[in-house]
Amino acid sequence: MTRIPNGTVAKHRTESLLRRLLLALSLLFVASFAHALQPVTAEQQGAHSKLSHSFIADDLDVQPELEQTTTLTTADANHAGVAKFLQRNSGDWEMRWDRRSDRPNLIQGSGVALIPGRGNSLSLSQLGLAANETIDMAVVETRLKDFIDANSDLLKSNGLEFRLDPNSSIAYGKDNSHWFVEFAQYKDGVRVEGANLFFRIAAGNIVQFGANEVAPVAIDVQPVSARENALDLALRELAFPAGTRIDDLIEAGELLLLPVTPAGEAAHTNYLGRAGQGYEHRLAWRFVFRVDGDQMTYQVLVDAKNNRVIDVRDLNDYVNATVTGGIYPTTNSDVEVVKPMPFASVTNNGVKVTDVLGIYDYSAGTATVTLNGSFFQMADTCGAISLANSTDGNLALGASAGTDCTTPGVGGAGNTHASRSGFYHLTNINRKAITFFPSNSWLQGKVTANMNVNQTCNAFWNGSTLNFFKSGGGCSNTGEISAVFLHEWG
Repeated sequence: MTRIPNGTVAKHRTESLLRRLLLALSLLFVASFAHALQPVTAEQQGAHSKLSHSFIADDLDVQPELEQTTTLTTADANHAGVAKFLQRNSGDWEMRWDRRSDRPNLIQGSGVALIPGRGNSLSLSQLGLAANETIDMAVVETRLKDFIDANSDLLKSNGLEFRLDPNSSIAYGKDNSHWFVEFAQYKDGVRVEGANLFFRIAAGNIVQFGANEVAPVAIDVQPVSARENALDLALRELAFPAGTRIDDLIEAGELLLLPVTPAGEAAHTNYLGRAGQGYEHRLAWRFVFRVDGDQMTYQVLVDAKNNRVIDVRDLNDYVNATVTGGIYPTTNSDVEVVKPMPFASVTNNGVKVTDVLGIYDYSAGTATVTLNGSFFQMADTCGAISLANSTDGNLALGASAGTDCTTPGVGGAGNTHASRSGFYHLTNINRKAITFFPSNSWLQGKVTANMNVNQTCNAFWNGSTLNFFKSGGGCSNTGEISAVFLHEWG
């Protein structure tokens, strides 16, 4: 076991801690890694930790600076490679561009034939395969690498290193009709956290692709200290009580490159710099461990160039009592992920409200949630929403396949993808806005969101309620797409 020594934590600025915590935890954004750190109060941190205080990066997140989605034409001279892409690939396409990377964040449209499928006339022989061979991930990987090379002028991939990410690449559907494939960016064998080229394949065709936080890495990947020394210095800075010991070193130190905002850029502002220069990088060690007598699973990120702690967080999902549900992070072509439901009202010996992590104070007896929260109430035409638990208070609304009125089989007929995703995304954008307009009374009120309205291909705000339509007519359910939530709320 490693004994954690006494240490002195450097002084840090003490501005608006609660506001930063809300931004870091309540939004879709995952806290990022920046140049200054903020101590978190014991009340905010909770009773789980033995730290005298923990840290949140001052510059919380680096996000793509997205231009308005546009329909692509061969006359588009604003971005390199667009005209040549259209010359190679006919059909209708639209694009969303990231100014930070000066690369397409998303291109979607008619499709590019990649592997044999219902959407094209490709044959196995055209791919150099025998008639009895099957399409596997290795074949798809090879074909996508050829596509990347053919479109290097658009993706600006020359000189960058990419590797297939097996943890983010899957095939699903009957006869593997759909593929989600990602290539993680590396430099000299070190992974760039969150940076990737992604591809969505349906019926044999690439129908969506893009680049997420891809950018040249200007720094080298040589740490100033070995991982053991970096961990020892980090433990000194974290200042656990004397005698505290690590009794479970889960991750002994992974070296990562972390995308960060450029030096001098103010946090939480639009990127105004030159296109293609909006991402810089930090080299960091990532450690994950538990200490004796402490419930937390600590993730500590240490700048590998100066051996200073740049981020600390608890990876545990506490079950004090939580409300969770499956949501689509971006759109219903994503894999549904389970997230905490923030600011949801729970009936349990009175009315209680979950915090930004979906946690509330369960006090025995029956607990019930209906997705009627502090800021939004879901009204689903598929039916009522109600989930109860009288054992431990944990309310898991679940996840499922399907669309529209499909449910996980619990929580009532209205516990749909749209209601869960809508509650999550709308609450988070409201909480983001309140950090900018803390005295705005409308943001403090409650809005009804009507989900699975029996119409198609639209959504609207009528001055008092939000309204999202079912799928049909060639359109997805608009209550299953985060951008539609944000647009109509805005």
